[in-house]
Amino acid sequence: MPEGNRARDPLDRCKDHYTTGPFKWRQWSTNTVVLPSVDRFLRQLYSWQLLLHGTELPPVTTPKPSPKPEPGTWVVQNLTTNVTCIIVEMAMQVNVSYAISANETKHLLIDGPKTAGNVTGNCGAEIQTLSLWWVTETNQTNKFALEFHKNDTAKLFWLAQIDFIIVLDPKVYPDVQNLTELHLVSYSPEFNTPVSMSYRCMKKQLLNLTVVQGNTTVATLEISNTQFEAFHDKTDIVFGVDHDCLLPRGPNVALVPIAVSCVVVIILLAILLVTIFKRRQSQAHGYHGISRADSLGGSMADMIPLQNIPGWKQCWRS
Repeated sequence: MPEGNRARDPLDRCKDHYTTGPFKWRQWSTNTVVLPSVDRFLRQLYSWQLLLHGTELPPVTTPKPSPKPEPGTWVVQNLTTNVTCIIVEMAMQVNVSYAISANETKHLLIDGPKTAGNVTGNCGAEIQTLSLWWVTETNQTNKFALEFHKNDTAKLFWLAQIDFIIVLDPKVYPDVQNLTELHLVSYSPEFNTPVSMSYRCMKKQLLNLTVVQGNTTVATLEISNTQFEAFHDKTDIVFGVDHDCLLPRGPNVALVPIAVSCVVVIILLAILLVTIFKRRQSQAHGYHGISRADSLGGSMADMIPLQNIPGWKQCWRS
């Protein structure tokens, strides 16, 4: 069809309409190769965009995920005896909720330090503690503390308390109106572990934190790549045998092998009883056949096999 008689593309008419003024037509690169079906779709989509908005839509930006915290390692030693009592290795991140108005709440992510920072602690006989301080970029000091308890009778130790002291500085967090210090705690006993072993858990775990003398959860502590041992009582800095979190836990765990053994014994006894019953039943059938032969007035030697009697098949059929 001659060029003059060819119907103009509607998109070309749109293109002419938006060649001047604040709305500029975006030119395709001459080196761009577009499949026909894709080209039609893009042209139609752009037509709708121009008709609805009169301009190009802003690009959609996807928010970047928060970076994962890196694990740090901290050790508490008795400087007098050079004995190591606590070894802790974990990655931690605190998610704090704080109100900026009566109807709006913000969430704040704070990572624990990767480097050692300032570590102190106490190597007691039944209670041991680890305290960690680190300085923020605005010269504020945050604190993280763990408290471990031990039961000599049960030969177990556990994490008894977590303390977090976090300073919210308006210079770093603009939504915070005043310099605020949050003291967050968790009193829930966690992670029972046999003495001389180390608790190990690579998966993410969430622990609720409340304000001191309060019951409302205002933050969560996420820990991962976790391994710790308290009451180590050795001069080395090597974890004891792993007590992995993926293994079954609870007071009834020791009963599982006993229950399985009982089931196996019951099954074997049932098989034995069925075998004895069937053998006795087959012997009873044999005795019954002999007694019938005796009732005919003769011995088994006097009996004539049926197949040796002429015409027995005809008699049987009649």
